[in-house]
Amino acid sequence: MANTSKHLLRSLPGHLAVVISTVAGSFLGFVQLMSFFYEGWGQPLGVALAFLAPPVALVVAFLFALRWPRTGGWTLLVAGLAAAAWWMWRQAGPQGLSVETLVTVIVMVGPVVVVAGFFLLEARHRTALAAEGVKLPAAWLARNYRYVLVGGIPLLAALITVAAQLPERLARLDDGLRGVRVIEGNGVRLAWAPRGPGWNWQQADSGYPSWNMLATYGVSPVGFKAEGDIGSQGASVDAMARTGLCGYLNDEGSALLAEPANIWRLPTADEVVRSLTRNGRHAGCTWDRQAHHAACAVPPDKETPLWAPDEAPIYYWTADAPEAPYAVGINYTGGVTYHRKSAGGVGFRCVKPAT
Repeated sequence: MANTSKHLLRSLPGHLAVVISTVAGSFLGFVQLMSFFYEGWGQPLGVALAFLAPPVALVVAFLFALRWPRTGGWTLLVAGLAAAAWWMWRQAGPQGLSVETLVTVIVMVGPVVVVAGFFLLEARHRTALAAEGVKLPAAWLARNYRYVLVGGIPLLAALITVAAQLPERLARLDDGLRGVRVIEGNGVRLAWAPRGPGWNWQQADSGYPSWNMLATYGVSPVGFKAEGDIGSQGASVDAMARTGLCGYLNDEGSALLAEPANIWRLPTADEVVRSLTRNGRHAGCTWDRQAHHAACAVPPDKETPLWAPDEAPIYYWTADAPEAPYAVGINYTGGVTYHRKSAGGVGFRCVKPAT
């Protein structure tokens, strides 16, 4: 009885390591797959791999630690601390680290560091078992159930997530047309710019123009300005109207002019919301300017004619900027977010009255 009690107590870290590994692998796989279907669907294979690589790598690392707990435990510990240091370094601003960043690090990296310690204790337990002459169970499942849990449950969770999300994504409408599109209904009728400088104009660094860059395009000399030259509060709504990039588009929306023609402009948040579509028809969305999400008759999707489903942006900049350093962005589901005007991952699409 004494030996049995000792073995149970000594084996507890190993059991906890299995539980945490299973939960962490399943959770990260679910989060990354949901993010892929939300943000990355329809884009090149490399984008999918970027979303899927972290959970796959984590589960493989857990399985490695399960097989070789000492080496795997130290590997997880070093990798977890290095990832935390790298993340904090990337997120540190002029004022240092925010509480939000520290909490994110603890939530995301903490379980990896904890499970690394449990695997190291499991290594000591296995060494003691070997010294005591304890043999492994004869039945395959009894010997390998931990591998089944750590590797199998995250795989099952991933398959369930794919089965739930894939049909809807396969049904997403993309007619392949990327020219000027007129979207009418729900109280608006606008022509939306074609692919080119007036629609998700991707830059040489693969990023997209910030709200500040769009607003100050026409400030002499004409062209995009560095964020450091714009000021901490960002460009103003008046600047967007006077010197915004959309005002320099030619009538076809295919090229930028040397002088403003003011044919095109950046749409308002209300116009983007009311132009959201599903299956080629407006989704009946409205926004009360207070809620974080528009109210829609049917859920809109990232579909043509409003969106380019094969491009990265899931938000469009709007002309609304009620707070100095922020401008309103609308995503394809009708979500409303206040982005920093210096943010570079938000798309845009100029509009003009439809003729």
